[in-house]
Amino acid sequence: MANRILFETWAPPASLWSRWAKPVLFAETLHGMLSNRSLSEKELDAAKTAWALPNNNDTAIVLDVPGETAVLYAVALANKGYQPVALFNTTSGSRAAIDVSKIKKALTLGAANLRGMTIPAKAPPAFILDSERKPQGRSPKPGQYDNRWVVLPQDFPSGRFLMNHGIRNIVILRVGTKPAADDLSHILVRWQERGLRIRGASLNSNAAAGDIRVTRPNLFRLAFSRLLVMFGLRRNSAGGFGAVVPEESSGGGYYG
Repeated sequence: MANRILFETWAPPASLWSRWAKPVLFAETLHGMLSNRSLSEKELDAAKTAWALPNNNDTAIVLDVPGETAVLYAVALANKGYQPVALFNTTSGSRAAIDVSKIKKALTLGAANLRGMTIPAKAPPAFILDSERKPQGRSPKPGQYDNRWVVLPQDFPSGRFLMNHGIRNIVILRVGTKPAADDLSHILVRWQERGLRIRGASLNSNAAAGDIRVTRPNLFRLAFSRLLVMFGLRRNSAGGFGAVVPEESSGGGYYG
């Protein structure tokens, strides 16, 4: 029950955007569960001052920064009238490839902040990602829990849906100015081709968001591009991503 309350705090049933929120991480026992402690002013200070964006109701945000930081920014944006949409589509396990414990703690504490806010049901969305969802050059070893994950076009509203509900601009918050990861590019180009204005802002700068042109990723819109984006990743039976990498057997095969 506590898990469901926590999830619905982040994904209120009345919100237009909650249908895209991912419940898989909330199904686990989060840090302290329904803690009365909230994120402190000190923890939220950087998110409130380093990158300020007024809410014009026609702008959606994509927070593609390290997960714990993304949660902090999402709470700060909720104070400005945005609806956070948690897209963490991963699970946790022993010897995990990605440590999601700080994300889980931030989600629990941030829920206490959100419970003190009144966010309109039609508030524009702030989609929350973890830029470290698929670390490069680090393949999990046998016996390790592989919880790397990616986003797919169906994880976001279509460009048509966004525009039908008043969204005309997308602002992506990233670390530095590096291009969007390949999985996210497939979504951004679809939005771009639908006519949405794509802008980028940096976690390292106070500069206003500037227009960017997202380059089509390889194999864009091809039927098997989804399989290539997900290649080598492991789905979890409860939903999302995450499973133990099988150990090698003495016969040279795998078991598990």
